[in-house]
Amino acid sequence: MASDKSHMLSKLLQAQSSEAISQSVVSAQVSAIENLVIPHSEIARAARIQARTYTSGGRIFFAGSGASAMAILMDSSEIARSYGLQESRFFFDCVGPIPLSSYLLERSEDDVNWAETKANRIGHGDCVIAVSSSGSTPYTLRYAEVARRNGADVISLSSNQEGGLSQVANLPILIETGTELICGSSRLSSGTAQKIILNALSICFGVELGAVYNGHLVNLKMDNAKLRYQGIRTIAYLADVSLEAAEEALKFAGNIKLAILMLKLGFTLDEAQARLDATGGNLAYAIDNYADINLKNAPLCPKAVEPHPEYYSGTTTP
Repeated sequence: MASDKSHMLSKLLQAQSSEAISQSVVSAQVSAIENLVIPHSEIARAARIQARTYTSGGRIFFAGSGASAMAILMDSSEIARSYGLQESRFFFDCVGPIPLSSYLLERSEDDVNWAETKANRIGHGDCVIAVSSSGSTPYTLRYAEVARRNGADVISLSSNQEGGLSQVANLPILIETGTELICGSSRLSSGTAQKIILNALSICFGVELGAVYNGHLVNLKMDNAKLRYQGIRTIAYLADVSLEAAEEALKFAGNIKLAILMLKLGFTLDEAQARLDATGGNLAYAIDNYADINLKNAPLCPKAVEPHPEYYSGTTTP
């Protein structure tokens, strides 16, 4: 594996000043990302698989260990809340030595029995995103093998085509970042590349679902003051109204999409709801194809989330 070889900037690293080491770390990662061949078509296909899984009632599972687990959690643990999805249909089966959250279990990355136990509850209609820099982490590899055997779609993300994970997955995403500044430290260039690919995948997933419109989250679960204020700002920007008008519309409509349709197109609440239902909940089609809807090509979209019980309690500013 490339990360187990020596990097050209690693020589006599211990003799350098901290400033020089810092420059080497940044230079190595920037160089790796600049030379990275991004598999855009595979990312797009993976996002479509995720969207199809969710809209068909399936579940989405993430598997990884160590640095890969942290990359998964950093990017994907907020997906459900950001896109207004059912949190009970997202599972983070990650392992690692440090239980930073309930997602990270005190299990070894060599624990294939635990991997099999976790993956055996996955079946046809589900989707797995398995991440391993080496592509050969025993836990992640066995997890992917069992999930694939049980009929799930398996998307892999690795930096080593020979690791085995790419052969198990029905959609492998390969990111070759070359040698690491510190031998074997996949949390460096490889970890940075993983985060970028996971960012791209999760955003494409949200757009496929219709949960993102003009760069804004329009299906956001607003269950605290900061997120309620974000929702109000989103409505104000997309409908081109004041924050006060946006807040009043949100209180009346109950969610971002309906408020935008009412303000932007002059609909009543019932008309906005009918319009949204007619477009499968997709705000882009409800607005941009106002005069000529082509539902055949409209992406499926999760139903707008119901207001949280404490939706309007407290202040609207963070």
